[in-house]
Amino acid sequence: MIFNMVVVLAALIMVALFAVMNASAVSVSLIFWHIKEISLAVVILSSVGIGILLAGAVALYQKMNDRMKIRSLESKMKELERRMNQRNLPLQ
Repeated sequence: MIFNMVVVLAALIMVALFAVMNASAVSVSLIFWHIKEISLAVVILSSVGIGILLAGAVALYQKMNDRMKIRSLESKMKELERRMNQRNLPLQ
C-alpha cells in the first residue's frame, strides 16, 4: 500500500514538473469547443485530472460489481450450508 502511494506521488510530481516546464501558450480545439491562448501546463494538468477521475469512476464501478457478486455468492453458500445441515450431511 505504501509502495503504491510512493509510486503515485512520484508520478504526480513528474507530471507537475513536466507541466510547469512546458508552460507556453497554446490553443485547444475539441469538436465545437475552441480556446485560444491557454497555458500548456493547464491543459496537461487538467487532462491528467480528468484521466484520474475517469479511472477512479471505472474502479469504483468494478468494486461495486465485485461486492454485489460476493454478497450473492455468500448468500448462495449460506443457503447450500443450510440445506446440507437439514440433510445431516457433513461439511468438508
